[in-house]
Amino acid sequence: LAQAAELGAGYIRIDIRWKDLLPDGVNVDEHAWDWYENYLTEAHDCCGLESLIVLSNAPDNVLRYSVDSRLEAWTRYVGEVARRVGRLSSLYQILNEPNNPLYNIFPSKSTPNAILSAARLIRQYNPQAKTAINILADLPGWESDLEDLLRQCGTAIDIVGIDYYPGTWRVSSESVSSNWLRLIDSLLSRRQMETSPLVDRPVAILETGYSTNIRRWRGDYQQVSYFQILEQALKRFDEGLGRGGLYLVGIHELTDNDTAAILDPESHFGLLTSGALARKPAFETVRQIFQQLPIVQH
Repeated sequence: LAQAAELGAGYIRIDIRWKDLLPDGVNVDEHAWDWYENYLTEAHDCCGLESLIVLSNAPDNVLRYSVDSRLEAWTRYVGEVARRVGRLSSLYQILNEPNNPLYNIFPSKSTPNAILSAARLIRQYNPQAKTAINILADLPGWESDLEDLLRQCGTAIDIVGIDYYPGTWRVSSESVSSNWLRLIDSLLSRRQMETSPLVDRPVAILETGYSTNIRRWRGDYQQVSYFQILEQALKRFDEGLGRGGLYLVGIHELTDNDTAAILDPESHFGLLTSGALARKPAFETVRQIFQQLPIVQH
């Protein structure tokens, strides 16, 4: 947390995992809640960091429920989080990449109902809270999936978040810079259409980053290059959006999970190594981006 504050972050993104808080889908594990509460308090009081809370990660047994029963269990989980967190956080991400089959909790037809019920509960306990969704932009049809979800959910979604990983999860013959420009131009052109639900809605890059899991091909200095390209892309995006530009930029992630897992990109997105928390060269690059960009939050 101290390293995140020194990086210049305003927010720390944390999952309050459904499977940890209500492991059987019904009863709260109070030991788990004590940990989360201590974490949120420490982040805010000692490090000056606000928390972006992710609502996701269902218990395995809940995934075997009927859809209606799953929605009831979801409402119980979200209600417990919103009631207990209260004013400790004013920003929630509802679900994780709802267009990504790997993380689906609900069928696509039921996802809007899950978002609507979660937003109502969050605002019941904290009327000032804002809600966000994150769409994985590496999947075909993500633009139409996003707009369909926004039309069905309306004001239940305050912030539109994009997850994008060119060079790691998205590997193509195009350069990282070209990939970013393509995504930005697509979003900006859709946002200019009067009938688009993207009009006037705050936009965020909720997840982006570059794995260092393969030295020389995807190593520390390639990660630095990635963030240098990202800085230019964010400036273009911020200017194109206008009226406040980007609401938030989220870097995935602060710390590696396991530096021994060479073939697993997910374990190496960190700006710090696991264990020793040594700073990779890109730590300073990201700190400079945070200092220079006129973005509301990061």
